[in-house]
Amino acid sequence: MRLSRPRAVTGRYPLLGILLLAIASSLVLTGCDRLTGGGWINSLNVVSGARATFSFTARCRDTTVAGLPVAELYDGQFQFDDRGFDPRVWVHGDVSPTVFASAPGETCRQVHEEEVIPASGFQGIYRTKPGVFPPGEGEFVVTVFDGGEGQAIDDDEICVDLAGSVTYTNCGPVQGGNIQVD
Repeated sequence: MRLSRPRAVTGRYPLLGILLLAIASSLVLTGCDRLTGGGWINSLNVVSGARATFSFTARCRDTTVAGLPVAELYDGQFQFDDRGFDPRVWVHGDVSPTVFASAPGETCRQVHEEEVIPASGFQGIYRTKPGVFPPGEGEFVVTVFDGGEGQAIDDDEICVDLAGSVTYTNCGPVQGGNIQVD
């Protein structure tokens, strides 16, 4: 009998699948019904002193899976531009529906009320902007942390992972702007 090693993640981008699983699992503990943000973090090319700018929106809706109500993060946009990195990373994408894992029977309101940590994430498909080489598309995963309100910069953090025609990861504290996990 020959045993084969099971593959836990399938698809074109297995690491992205693992990240999505981690994000989806954390959504159960964190919850939200709206994510918004915009601002900048340091470029991956720290020497250049350039900024990597971002903006995003995503909303939660109540839907059903296998007859059970579930909260689903959907309907949003994501844009990211690291001008200091060579080659330039400049992408725009649509948020893909992501069910809050292990939260069957819960609505967006219920998941939001269970919020323990103001962190969340979303994923989708990106397209490179014109003039970016190599042109193409791929998958993005974004995780965010809302450090609180009251100041323009309040310990918010963002992590951007791209896989596909552009492979890129940049995480850091928001230097200017704001992230809100509502």
